[in-house]
Amino acid sequence: MTKTNGMTGMNTEPDDQADPRLSTREERAAVVASVRHSTELEGGRSTDFARELQEQWVEGRIDLDELGRRLCRRTW
Repeated sequence: MTKTNGMTGMNTEPDDQADPRLSTREERAAVVASVRHSTELEGGRSTDFARELQEQWVEGRIDLDELGRRLCRRTW
């Protein structure tokens, strides 16, 4: 059974299959660069804390779910 967060169709369970596009360090680094660039185009900048988490993800020390959890804990 799929758990939801009360919103129709929104799955809150982790995806068991990793996104194949994010399987290498280079691919994860490209994603981070794109996210940072998009933020800068909007006039913002990632915090130093967010950048450290992004680097940990690029290096494979944490997964994307953990990056999100740590970032949410820090910003709430």
